[in-house]
Amino acid sequence: MTHPDRSGFQGPFTREPHIFDNSYFIELLKGETKGLLKLPTDKALLDDPEFRHYVELYAKDEDLFFKDYAESHKKLSELGFTMRQSDRFAEMETELTSLRLQMAHVMQ
Repeated sequence: MTHPDRSGFQGPFTREPHIFDNSYFIELLKGETKGLLKLPTDKALLDDPEFRHYVELYAKDEDLFFKDYAESHKKLSELGFTMRQSDRFAEMETELTSLRLQMAHVMQ
């Protein structure tokens, strides 16, 4: 599911956007499906023979998709993350606001 305030696009990629499964690949192979968001990058997965191979594999085999997803997610999470200074400032502001709200609640 995309959000216009973050990406400029709005809408779900699948009929059940809150369920994690292989339906994205199934819907992608169906072609234009009314009510579902398809970006140029999604369509490019079908145009490129190497990527289309994976779309077809994952559409047929949900367990394979889960296995490959878990492996790639693990690798990405192990790369590490360095927070930008602006993100640190925003995080500190959020914590400060939370503390102020807690203090206001205690003072009542």
